[in-house]
Parts: sequence; structure tokens; C-alpha cells
Amino acid sequence: MFTMFCKCQEVVSLKIFRCFLFICFAGVVLLQVGTSLARDMNLVKIKDLPHYEGLTDAEFIDQSILIEEKPLEDKFLAYQLRLPKGWNKAGAGEKTFEPNEDDYFAESVEDINSKKTKRLSRRILGKVAKYYGKMRVDSLSRLEIQALELDHEITARNWFFNYILSNGFSLEGLKVHSERRVEALYVLVEKDTAYIVRSLAEINGPRMIVVSYYVPDYHFEEEKVMQEKVIESFRFLSPEKSRIEITRTYSFLDMLKFDYPASWRLLAPNIYSIDDMDAKLISSHDEKTLNGEIKIHIISTELETTLAEEVKILTRDLKKIGLKAGELIEEPDFYEFHDHIFFSRVEVYETQNKNQSVQAYEYWLAVMAEDRYYYIITMLGPSRSADFYAWARNGEAFETVVESFRP
Repeated sequence: MFTMFCKCQEVVSLKIFRCFLFICFAGVVLLQVGTSLARDMNLVKIKDLPHYEGLTDAEFIDQSILIEEKPLEDKFLAYQLRLPKGWNKAGAGEKTFEPNEDDYFAESVEDINSKKTKRLSRRILGKVAKYYGKMRVDSLSRLEIQALELDHEITARNWFFNYILSNGFSLEGLKVHSERRVEALYVLVEKDTAYIVRSLAEINGPRMIVVSYYVPDYHFEEEKVMQEKVIESFRFLSPEKSRIEITRTYSFLDMLKFDYPASWRLLAPNIYSIDDMDAKLISSHDEKTLNGEIKIHIISTELETTLAEEVKILTRDLKKIGLKAGELIEEPDFYEFHDHIFFSRVEVYETQNKNQSVQAYEYWLAVMAEDRYYYIITMLGPSRSADFYAWARNGEAFETVVESFRP
């Protein structure tokens, strides 16, 4: 059982009243997910990316050469960057476009290994270019550029964070330049050699590109400034910002409409009254496993009800599927709503499966009000600790739906 407090205050409305809602689920939920990396590595608590002094821009240009490439003749991969003088690209005898079977995307290497096509894989992080530093008696420094084709919306930060978690790297610092560009410093071990890696992950069109500069740990102090400068110098020759996934639009008659990702399946019952309308969105890869569920409930302000009462009714649905709502995780404040919305609030809660299922879930709740209708949008999906990548994808879908409501 859980209890909920709803606090309402009046606000201006054309006809009746304006409602302020605050929802708080009482009780503390103990998630049975062990020592999850996603839980331990809180995005907010990650250390800032270190910055190193010691090389001016003019000195860097003098000590480096400009490289421009267009891998696979793909405009979205065309790039430029500066590399230290004396570095060489991997020779013809070494594959540069190949799957890394250790990467978490690797499910099949057939498309990548085929000589008939060089399409980027949607599953495999493939190497599209590799450069080696000057010869040394011990391990060499190197730079790798990898890419894959995205088929859904996700921020560079969330994609890269999942990449770090899945590979078990030790993250030392991270900087989010934008939703499409993130930079990080991490440590990995290859054949008994520890490498300090500075990486840049950036989205261009439908492509995710990762540029990584590897330095053996015993050469890091002498090379860390150059490493930073090289990564910072990376630029796309044909930058393009566009939606990755196709969206569709659903209309509640001619009253209001919203957009949703085409990969989600819409379930919309017949509308018998414009005072009370519902719709549901389902995400599932195999029609058996539920990856995410978004429910939309629209209620007329003319009805003798309140937002608080409607939210109570909807949250009871959790009990029907054996879930218990717990503590408030966050209250995101970055959503941008349509001008006709005069009140909005988004909250995210932990949940616990009463049947002690291994899967942990999160319950997302968005409440909005306009002169004609109240909107209540909920989402149930894997928690960030259970499946970070699914959580990130669901968050993007929820944002698309919530922000797109319009008359």
C-alpha cells in the first residue's frame, strides 16, 4: 500500500479554477538490484572532465598536422582533426572498418564482414579509422574513430554513459558539451597495459561517432595535454542536426494532438465523449517483452473532478499489475511545453515488484493543465539501474509525447 498527498491551489482559468498539484508517494522502496553500476555511478555525481594547461593553440598547430577524411564516402562521417606530427594511419594490410566483438553492440558480424557492402551496423560499434603514434619500445599511443547507425532518439551523454557501463571502464571525468556531443576520460586495460583514454562521442545526422585517443598510463603525464588538444580538434565537415527516428501524429478528434516515435505502437480506443479520452503507447521488440508503456488520459475541466482525484485513480493501476510505488527519484524541469499549457509538472518514482521480480521499474508522471483539459501522462519502464539503455530510450519517447501536445 502507498499513500499520496495532493496539494492544490487556485490559478486563473477561463471558466472555473486553476489547480496546482503536488504528488508525493509515501514510503521508501528498497530496490533489489544488488550493486548496480548504474546506481553507483550517478550521472549528477560524476567528476568534471579535467583540463590540462601547457600547450597554446599556436604551439599545437605547429606540432600537428590537419587530417581530413570521408570514410565510406558517407557525408555524415566526413571529419577533420589534428594529429601529432609523425603519426600514421593504419596501413592497407590492417582492417580499419571492422566489428569489435567485445563491444556491447555486437550481436552479428555478418553485415560488417561482407565485402559486398560497407553499411554501418546498427548493432556494432565499427572502427572506421585508426592512427598510431610514433614508434616506442613499449606500447604505442593510438587514435581510433568508431561509428554506428542510430535508429532511435538518444542523447550523446546517455549513449556514452551506457557504453562505459556495459564495458566496465573506470570513468574519471565527463563533460556534456550539448545533447549531441559529450567528452570523457576513462581507464581500460588491454593485455596487461593500462590505458588512459580520452573520448569524444558525437551525433551527426543518424550516426554516432566515437573518437578515442589511447595513451599508456606510464606516458600519460607527458602526453595528456596533446591528447586533450587532439580530441578537441575533431570536427564534422558536414554537420547536420536532424531527428533520428520518424515520428507519427495522433489526434483526439479535432481537439488536440501529440507526436510519438514510430517504433512505439499506438493503442487508441474509440472516442465516445470529448470530455474523457484515452490512448496508450507500447514499446516491444518481440511483441512479448514490454520495454515501455505510456498511458495518456485527457479529462475535461468541465467535469466535476480534479487533477488530484484523477491521478489517484490512475496510480491504482500499479496495484493491478503487482507494483508498489516508492520514493521520488527526480523532478525534471527541462521540458518545454506548448504555449496553451498554463500548468505542468513532471515527477519520476521508483517502483517495486511485489512478486519479487528481478526487474526493477520506474513510474513517470506528467500532469498538465489548459483551459479546456487536464492531461495526465504516465510511463512505466525498466529503471535506470536495471536497463540503462532502455531507460534512456524511454525517456526520449516520453519527452517527445509530453512536449508535443497542442490544439
